Amino acid sequence: MGYDFQIIDADTHVDESEATWENLQTSEYKHAPSTVLPSGDAEFQGAADPLFRRWWLVEDRLQQRAIRDEVHHPPRASRELHDVAQRLGDMDRMGVHTQVLFPTFFIRYNTSNPEAELALTSAYNRWIAQRCELSNGRMRWAAVLPWLSPDKAAEELRWAKDNGACGFFKRGYDLGKQVSDPHFFPVYEEAGMLDMPVCIHTGHPLPGHE
Repeated sequence: MGYDFQIIDADTHVDESEATWENLQTSEYKHAPSTVLPSGDAEFQGAADPLFRRWWLVEDRLQQRAIRDEVHHPPRASRELHDVAQRLGDMDRMGVHTQVLFPTFFIRYNTSNPEAELALTSAYNRWIAQRCELSNGRMRWAAVLPWLSPDKAAEELRWAKDNGACGFFKRGYDLGKQVSDPHFFPVYEEAGMLDMPVCIHTGHPLPGHE
């Protein structure tokens, strides 16, 4: 018996790269994450694991940037969206018609600097919107928002809606606050008017781990 349906992968990820931050304005370059590799006898948390021998340096802090093998994962050009046609080919081989793309960097990113947060979330959204636009609607994306600035977050959500986002990424805890905290209400109200779902996704920091 045949089935007439399309498979949607509603939680797949991208691996950010240096290209992700190319939309930063000149005044925002100081916030751009850069790649750090351990050398010599340098000791980094998780350095024994080959998946975590590479780091983002962001706001003078190290944040894990995984190195994935291409045996158990798609090629790097596909994961980092350098080659959208290749990613679509990967989807075809898996029988997936549509992917909803979530970030990897922002699962762990944590800041108390609203200027940096706004710069990085805006750069990410513009990068992923540009890449997904090449997929003829098969790659959709969840926006990331600057939670330290709820008014700016609502504004960014409007931009994301107009540029192809199908929802927005939200960790269970941000800013040490639960999802139900009134701090986030301005964004939720805007999302309701835009008919944009909140996509709760696991991530750090959790309470006590900011």
